[in-house]
Amino acid sequence: MTKYSIGNDKKTALAYNFNINASRTDYSPIQTNYNNTFDLSIGVRYEHQHQWGRFMLFYGPGISVSFHKYSTEYGNNPKGSVRYTNLNNDFSTNAGFYFGSRFFLNSRLSINIISDISVNYGISSRNSVTINGSTGNIDSDVTTKEYPFITNLGRIGLGLGIHF
Repeated sequence: MTKYSIGNDKKTALAYNFNINASRTDYSPIQTNYNNTFDLSIGVRYEHQHQWGRFMLFYGPGISVSFHKYSTEYGNNPKGSVRYTNLNNDFSTNAGFYFGSRFFLNSRLSINIISDISVNYGISSRNSVTINGSTGNIDSDVTTKEYPFITNLGRIGLGLGIHF
């Protein structure tokens, strides 16, 4: 998370984050078992800040969007085996109210506690395919879609802040 103070009085700030992660895990050279993962998230929040000595209280609204793609394939290579393929795609938007506190250890380091109350709307797609290895025919092909709407009180996060 990166944060910029706004104004001369430094009582407001704009914070944003950008995360990207991609990985592939291959479990065995003999069997074809692997997982592919791709995650992308972008968020921004506006903070009001009140400081008393080394202690700061901050709060404000924020929004974020995220995309998660996960695929897995497993089964034996030899003929006659059954192969399974799963593909999951998730897209979600989140709007919430963030609140937290910060204790400055010195001018460059702080300990932060943050949580949020938020609503989340998403689109989830799941596809599962089973292929008979001896014939190459598809035994089953199941696709499900979900459109979850979730309200939650976020978990409490504890972090170390480095200030430039």
